[in-house]
Amino acid sequence: MLLALAVHRRWKEAAACAGALLAPLLLWEGLQAYWMSRGPVSSQPDDLSYVRWLGVRAPVAFAGYAARAAAANIVEYVRKLAGYLFSSQVVGIGVVVVAAVAAAVACLRLRWSHTTLVLSAVFAIVLTLVWPYAQGRLILPLLPFLGLLAASTLQAGDHWAPARLKWALPAALGVTALVVTMRQVELRQAAERSFQSGVLPPPQDLTPTLTLAVRSRFIYRVVQWVRAHTAPEDRIMVDAPAGVYLYTGRRTVAALPTESRLGSSAFDVPGRYLAERILVDSVTFVLWPPPQSGLERDVMTIQARCPRVLQPEASDCAACFHIQRDEACLRQIVGQSRARAERS
Repeated sequence: MLLALAVHRRWKEAAACAGALLAPLLLWEGLQAYWMSRGPVSSQPDDLSYVRWLGVRAPVAFAGYAARAAAANIVEYVRKLAGYLFSSQVVGIGVVVVAAVAAAVACLRLRWSHTTLVLSAVFAIVLTLVWPYAQGRLILPLLPFLGLLAASTLQAGDHWAPARLKWALPAALGVTALVVTMRQVELRQAAERSFQSGVLPPPQDLTPTLTLAVRSRFIYRVVQWVRAHTAPEDRIMVDAPAGVYLYTGRRTVAALPTESRLGSSAFDVPGRYLAERILVDSVTFVLWPPPQSGLERDVMTIQARCPRVLQPEASDCAACFHIQRDEACLRQIVGQSRARAERS
């Protein structure tokens, strides 16, 4: 919006928009600075600003990272959208590419008459493409705007089409809508079968429908166990911290913090992350460490070096551990980890 106003030389509106944009940001920066002056506001490794979280400090390095991320994400998003729309990847990719070209043409055609729409879509797309992870939830808010842009190009094409071919575009869109609808039914049936059987479908049939269902079942299972076996003052480390907190009221710690591929990992040194969370966050339970993850390696390390810390729970949860603090042993792990990091 701000850039669109500036492009059209509407300086007063641009100044008002800039003020409305900057005022809450400046207030937040001041409040954050006040909090930080009183001490650390969070001990979590992913509670950082985006710049610090990405781990990129030099502009050239950031430009290189952005280019690589955008290239990888374009391929991933095209593949995902193609699979969501059609059972044939070739047909799906073709339709997605045509729609993208139509949206790009619309951006060129409407850059002066609908500057706000065009710039909003362009910058949102750029931000989505340079984000480290390709996720369907990020592309979803863009689809209505991209659809409007693509539709405007199709409308212009229909306007210039010969009279005898006016029926072709509506017919093609109708057939496409029917095929896409059938594909959605097919994907939901595949997700239901997989959810019931526990066997993942082929990669082209793996959709957020199944992911959300599996995630919901996992959260339900964890919540039932937490309610039955923990006290309100316990702190839980689990791979669904927000969901467990919302349904149980127990304070939670992320089993797998969100990490940038460019920076160092919390699990670079085996045992460090879990030991720090026990000492700093007073974690009392570790539930269902994700298989073949950094946390599972931390659990194995602490079991080997501090055997009294992680006490296995009842037989109904083989991957649940009740923590008995052994501060001397845990601090030794953390201290050795920091010394190793400083040497490297």
